[in-house]
Amino acid sequence: MHWARCPVRCLGAWLFTQLPDAALLRLLGAFLILSVLLRHLYPAMRQSFAPHWFVPIGGAFATVSAIVGSAGPFLAPFYLSYGLVKGAFIGTEALGTALMHVAKLSSYQGLDAMSATIWLTGLMLGPVMILGSWLGKVFLDRIPGHIFVWLVEGVVLLFGIGFLIL
Repeated sequence: MHWARCPVRCLGAWLFTQLPDAALLRLLGAFLILSVLLRHLYPAMRQSFAPHWFVPIGGAFATVSAIVGSAGPFLAPFYLSYGLVKGAFIGTEALGTALMHVAKLSSYQGLDAMSATIWLTGLMLGPVMILGSWLGKVFLDRIPGHIFVWLVEGVVLLFGIGFLIL
């Protein structure tokens, strides 16, 4: 392992190869379900998230992202509690995800875990992702904000249930 080339940012990649999957996924699934339940049991949690918490939470979930593949569902409750909906939610999540993926690619490359086939596959998926983003924007513009929140919470619940039963 090339720790000199890839110090702290490799922690998530290393954990990905070391942690027992089932227990971790169940813990994360419980977190997702509880995050939605708490937002409904305690209405003050829906709009009371302080922005200074995004730095430590972002760091923690960047590591989670390296372990489970993406942190989107885990950050969604915090974005909603901060008051982000529709375009603001999607844009913030997309920027955070893009930054995390750049760091992950760098870490995996530093650990010699990226082959030419993986890079080529990623480049081929790019146009499909751009098309999906454009179609998503068309859909997003047509739904009311409260429906968007319900959809996001529904997806978070589905991820939570999925992680519990894996």
